[in-house]
Formats: sequence, C-alpha cells, structure tokens
Amino acid sequence: MITFLYGSYGSGKTTAVLDAIAKDLEKGIHTFLLVPEQETVQAEHTTLKRLPPHVQLDLEVLNFSRLYNRVCREYGGLSYRYITKPIRHLLMWQNLKELAPLLEEYASLAGKDASFGDIMLSTFNECKASAITPEELENTAKKLSKDDPLGRRLRDLSLIFASFERLVSQNYSDSSDDLSRLYEVLLKEKFFAGTHVYIDSFTSFTAVEHRIIERIFAQAEQVVITLPMPTPDCNEISMAGVRDCEQRLIVSAESHGGHQVKILRGNQRAQSAALAFLSENLWKMDVSEKDAPRFDDGSIHLEICNTPYAEAEATASHILQLLRQGERCRDIVVLMRNPEQYRGIMESAFEKCDIPYFFSQKRELCSLPPMKLLLSALRIKQYNWRKDDVISHIKTGLYDFSVRSCDLFEEYVTTWNIQGNRFTDGEWTMNPDGFTERISLRGQAILTESNAIRRQLIDVLENFFVLLDAAQTVGDMCRAVYHYFNEISLEDRLWALAEREVQRGNRKEAKEIQSLYGVILNTLAD
Repeated sequence: MITFLYGSYGSGKTTAVLDAIAKDLEKGIHTFLLVPEQETVQAEHTTLKRLPPHVQLDLEVLNFSRLYNRVCREYGGLSYRYITKPIRHLLMWQNLKELAPLLEEYASLAGKDASFGDIMLSTFNECKASAITPEELENTAKKLSKDDPLGRRLRDLSLIFASFERLVSQNYSDSSDDLSRLYEVLLKEKFFAGTHVYIDSFTSFTAVEHRIIERIFAQAEQVVITLPMPTPDCNEISMAGVRDCEQRLIVSAESHGGHQVKILRGNQRAQSAALAFLSENLWKMDVSEKDAPRFDDGSIHLEICNTPYAEAEATASHILQLLRQGERCRDIVVLMRNPEQYRGIMESAFEKCDIPYFFSQKRELCSLPPMKLLLSALRIKQYNWRKDDVISHIKTGLYDFSVRSCDLFEEYVTTWNIQGNRFTDGEWTMNPDGFTERISLRGQAILTESNAIRRQLIDVLENFFVLLDAAQTVGDMCRAVYHYFNEISLEDRLWALAEREVQRGNRKEAKEIQSLYGVILNTLAD
C-alpha cells in the first residue's frame, strides 16, 4: 500500500509519521525512515526521544547515501577507494587535453582554459543526478542535424563524459555513481520486501532518486511519503516544484498498484493565530485585504526602514526590549535575505547596544579546532598511530604544548620515520642528529621534548581508546569523548585560544571559539 500524506507547514506530517512508525515497531515490523541528508541527525535524535528503546532495533533512519551503504553491507559491493576532488580535476584536465583534437565545439577550450574543466565536472554531476548517460547524449545528437551547434555540443559532451568515466573506473570509484549502483542492486535484490518505508521532509527528488523510490514502491509492504502541499489539487505558484515531483511519484505509484491520499489540515506548530494565518497564506495570490482577519496579539510587527543601517538599529532596539522582558539571547534569531549586505552593519549595531551575538555563516565543521582534535584522535586509533595523524593532532593548539615543542616533535618523528607501535613501545633513544655517536645539546633538547609529548599523548589517548572500545551505545561513546575533552582541559584551552584571537584583534573568531564548548556539551548531552 502506498500512501501520500499531504499537509502544509506545521500540519503535523512528521508527527503522524512517527506515530505510525511506533505502531509498526510495536508489531515487530522492520521499518525504514528515509529523510534528506541534512535532516538525518535531527531525525535520529527525534526518534530516540519519542520512541521506546526496546522497539528501535527494528528502525533504521537513513538518507539516500546511507541507504546505498546499508544495501552494500547486505549484498556486497561497497567501495572505499573513492576519487577525491583534486584527482577528479586532474583527470578531467588530462581527459580534455587528450580529447581536444577530436572535439567539434569545445576544441578551443579543452586543455587550455582551466575553468572549462570545472564546468565539465559540474555538468557531469548534473547528468549523473538526472540519470543521463553518455549514450543518451549521443543518441539525442544523432536526431539533430550535423551542422546544428547543439548536436555538436552533445556529441562533445558524450565523448568527454564516456572517456572520463573510463579514466576514473581504472583506479577509483565515483561517489556520484552510488545511487545508480544502488538502483541496479535493487533491481536484482528484494531488500525492502516485507518492510514498511516512510519518506519524510523532502520537497523534490533527483531522477535517480525517483528510480530508487520506484523500486521501494515495488518491494515494500507499505510506503508512506509526505508531500509539503496543503491538498492534491493545490495550484499555488510556490508549489510548482513540489507539484512536479508529486506528479512523477503518482505515475510510479500507479504502476505498482495505485495510492491513497491522506490530508492533514491546520497548523499545529504556530503558537499564535496570526502566525498560523501568515504561514498558510503568505504565497497565495487570491487573498485580498478585506478577506484577511484582523489580529492584535502582537506576534507580528512590521517596520519600514530607509537603509540597512536603520534596519540594524531597529533590530537592536527590538532585541533590547525582549531582553528587558526576560527573553534569552539564545532564543532570538535575526534573518536577512542577503547576510553579506549587512555584514559590519548588524555587528556594529549590536555591539553599540552591548548585545552578545553570533553571526552565522557557512563553515566546514572539520575546520573547528575541537573537531580537528577529535577526528585526528580517531584516525590515530583507526590507523594505528600514523605519523601524519599524530602531528596533525598535536598541532590543533588544544594541548599544553608550545609551538617550539610541537616543531621539535615533528622534526624528530620525521627524522626517524616513527609510525605505528614505535609510538607506544617505550622511550625513544634514537639520536635526533641521525646516525652519529655523540648527541648534541640541541639533539638532547629535541629528544627530551619529544619523549615528554609522546608520554602525555599515550596517557590521554590510550585511556580514550579503552573507553571507546568498551562503549556499547552511542551514549557510551559520547561519555568517552566528554571524558577525553575533560582530561585535556578543553574548556581552558578554548578560552586560551580565544584570548589569543582577541589579542590579534579577531573578536568575532574569539566569540565563536568561546561558544564552542557549550555547543559541544549540548551536542554530547543530546
């Protein structure tokens, strides 16, 4: 049975899905919850809080990438030799350079313009997501005139992509092929047979994802898919993309026994009637002023400002009022259409009013010092004390090692190429000066500093590794991480890093570093 669950924002679609999952799990039915990649962690957290522990062995929360990994662990075929981004660019450059004499439309760009390789990789990824093969490009080109520029471009693209795929496949696997490979496996294997599948929080799917969903429709005993539309006949312009996705899903469902419709109405999330009305009618073009009810609950306040500076000052003034009424800074969010337009303006207004703030911007999680520390520690455990991992670990700045001590340690382990068990087998006695009979004063200092760092690392990391090996649950792993961070006095080290940033004049970076420890604790506690 395939069910399409309709409902607008806040109508309770996810809640209805979780309630249905709970009933399935009580019956012992193996259940899958498929969500977007960016929603996976939050979905896992929500299911842990809402569902009893004894039923969760039959529930798997997955996104499409993790679904491929899960299916490969069941039937084989998982690859660990994925091509990296730099190698992709190098292979594309080589590919274009070799093909340049054979190309019709792109001969002048191939192998000469570096940006052309980026364009080709981007186009290649779009074709993969849309399940377009080099053969299909070539067949389409054959339908056009030989003198048609579009036909020449399609022939060039077909040749470039086919050759690039062969180059990559000689030594690597391409992660962009994972979902296509998943579809091929699902054609042969009944992975979802007898299971219930819930697909939630998506607004659209790529072509290859649609093909995977079609296999789920064909195999699963029951499928529920949520659609962020008020009703099936909704024709609002803001729903055009969702409606196109819905129509394709309907075609797939009809070819596997049809579907039923459930509609959730109302807004269960908004805490005021005004906000509920606004969320439901914001993009409707047929709502006139006379039809709109009058609300006077103070939940919506409109103010017209002439400049971004006036907007920033008005925002700071409203926030001060909220703070005086007892609200917390952590519960206040300022949204901007183009944050870069307000950079430097909003910060100045907040600092003028002594309002603490955090200006959010996209930043790689792995670039933060605590994450570098934790990930390098895990690599040390996984790869048995590789030299590069150890050096990266001590250079995060979160140990009580001076820069000079870290440099001496790096020089010593590099000179003697120390790897693996040589880190843990005992005190080092090799002469830092190399194969000489005498040890210099400088060499003695290097040896002393290196052994001191080695001992401290072993004391801290071996305790951490023992706790990780003994961990039975995710909670145990989180407690092991917390114990490790406590042992190295992470909070004090982060404050020291923040102080250094303040001295350099980087107040924004300092505030971010100061807030990290609280974020880490909240994450581990959740």
